[in-house]
Amino acid sequence: MTCLASAVLFLMLNTTAPPVPTATCGLYVSMAMSLSVKYGEEPVGRGMIGSRGLEIWTNVETGSWSILERYSNGVACLVRSGQNWEILEPEIPGDDT
Repeated sequence: MTCLASAVLFLMLNTTAPPVPTATCGLYVSMAMSLSVKYGEEPVGRGMIGSRGLEIWTNVETGSWSILERYSNGVACLVRSGQNWEILEPEIPGDDT
């Protein structure tokens, strides 16, 4: 999962996208509950950006995904969300099969 989370983070930071006018933020517990209950998503990966946490949530059945940025004060913000999430198998260099 580390490679997958790294790839998503790389794409997020290295693509030009229109700015998000306002982020949806709230207490982490409430944001997590909303992703779980409303969208059926569950956390599949996490990492750190300095003192902040980054979490990737997905629903493998519907293909929905969300990225939360989590702060040490208990607040989390929805950074991005979308559809058509796919789990990729790692590529093995030199394996042409």
